[in-house]
Amino acid sequence: MPKKKETKRSEEDEEKINDEERSDINNNGEVSIKVGDIMTTNVIGAKPRDTIAHIAKLMYANRIEAIVVIGKDKGKDKNGVITSKDIVYKVVAKGKNPKDAIAKDIMTERIITISPNNTIDEAAILMRKYDIRRLPVANEKREIVGIITESDIARISPELHVLISEGSRIRDYAYRE
Repeated sequence: MPKKKETKRSEEDEEKINDEERSDINNNGEVSIKVGDIMTTNVIGAKPRDTIAHIAKLMYANRIEAIVVIGKDKGKDKNGVITSKDIVYKVVAKGKNPKDAIAKDIMTERIITISPNNTIDEAAILMRKYDIRRLPVANEKREIVGIITESDIARISPELHVLISEGSRIRDYAYRE
C-alpha cells in the first residue's frame, strides 16, 4: 500500500487563507467552534397570543425548556422568550389559569441574540453577561435561524460551562431569598 504523502503549508499557501478562516483560529492556535456548527436549527416557536397551556404542551412534547415567541400583536412586533421557569413563577405560582394567560403577558421581551458566525466562547460570554441559559441565533436579516443552549456548549467545551453556570447559581440563590 502506498505511503500517504505528507504536505505542509508553504508561506504562500498561508497567505491565501481568507479572513473567515483566520477568524476560526484563536490566539493560542486552537480552532474556535462557531455557534452555527452546534446550534439547534429546528427552533420551536409560538405566537404572542398563544395560551400558556398551549406553550407548556409544546415544551413538554418537544422536551424543551424555552420557546421563542415571534409575531405581531395589534400591528406591533412582539418577540420574546418564555422559559419553563417563567411559566412557574409568572403563572402557576401567582394562581393564574394557564388557559387564560397568554405569551405576550409573561415573555421576556428583550431578546439577546447571537450570529451563527460568532464563536461558542462569545456565546458563553453573552450568556454569563446577561445571566441566560439559551441564546437565539439570528442571521444578518435578524431572523431566528437557530438556538444555542448552555448544554450545547457544555457538551463541546465543559470549561465554558463553568463560566456560564456560576452566574446562574448566584441568581438561583437570590430567587430563594
